[in-house]
Amino acid sequence: MRKVLLAVLVSVVAFGGGYKPLKALGKFSAKDFHLKEGVDYMEIRMYSGDGDTVDTKKAYLEVQAGSRVLSSFDPQLVKRFKAIKPMINGADIRKSMMCLMMGCVSRVSNGFAIHSDGKQVRMNETRDVVDYLGDIDTPAELKLVLWLNDNMRDKEDNQMSDRYAVTGNGYKVIYTYENTLANMGECGVFTQEITVSRKGKVSAKKAVKTKESKHCVFAD
Repeated sequence: MRKVLLAVLVSVVAFGGGYKPLKALGKFSAKDFHLKEGVDYMEIRMYSGDGDTVDTKKAYLEVQAGSRVLSSFDPQLVKRFKAIKPMINGADIRKSMMCLMMGCVSRVSNGFAIHSDGKQVRMNETRDVVDYLGDIDTPAELKLVLWLNDNMRDKEDNQMSDRYAVTGNGYKVIYTYENTLANMGECGVFTQEITVSRKGKVSAKKAVKTKESKHCVFAD
């Protein structure tokens, strides 16, 4: 009986009395991310283009994370850091392609980091970016892991809502999203459950609820 009561107590404390809302990724500041020891700053840059080709000369800054802001580093170091070219071959970070009648648009991202000793690192795989977060111990890091593992998640989470609860092994997330493009998948409002470990490993999604959308359209 005591073991059962203890398990219930741990569950209540861990979940904090229920699920908490998870903000959009763009609402977190850089200092909301606790990078692994020895890393002061990390950013994710996105590159886009037509078809299979992306323009590596134009980068879009998507995420900034760390205990320091980029402007706090030596100007010469910052200049070298900004000049690092992406590694597109083999890159899988947010890699996707959308094709309509007008043609295809592709995108992919790279991660870049500055260590405490000034070392600069470029990453083109999702697992490496997640590794730089260390243990997933803040809502910002949880949100980033979710974002990194789903190409259809928009940075600002339009038409989406996430709720999370802390578990003994990590987190449980309930998220609801609406797909209104009928020819880009099943149209509707979907609620799914996903678990994320402290190391940033994401489990398979589990459908919880589905309902019809009143906004279904067909894209040209």
